[in-house]
Amino acid sequence: EDEDLSSSEEEPSPYQPYSPVPSELINVLYPPTKDEQIVNTALIVFLNALTIHTELTSTWTLHRRAFTAKFREAQFEARTDGYLHDREGKPSVIIDVKPVSRSGNPAVIQMQESAQMVA
Repeated sequence: EDEDLSSSEEEPSPYQPYSPVPSELINVLYPPTKDEQIVNTALIVFLNALTIHTELTSTWTLHRRAFTAKFREAQFEARTDGYLHDREGKPSVIIDVKPVSRSGNPAVIQMQESAQMVA
């Protein structure tokens, strides 16, 4: 019985946070779009559809916005593809989309996202 338990514990779970796709098919199944704005517009339209009949007083916008993080000796600017803002225009959620699959270059994407969160 112990042998059966140990072998079943080593089996990987069939459940994963994403649908596995062979690397050679990624660009076939999920080709990069020619313009990032297409992805951005689709996301904003989807988010507006989700929130249109709620009592949410904030609005999703396609407006690009720059955020600046200032430090003692340096500063940097992060630009977003859109955001959720309140009635006064204060952003509370930022949007940044990619025209390609995130799996292609995760380190660069994560560095950019980190910079946006800091700013």
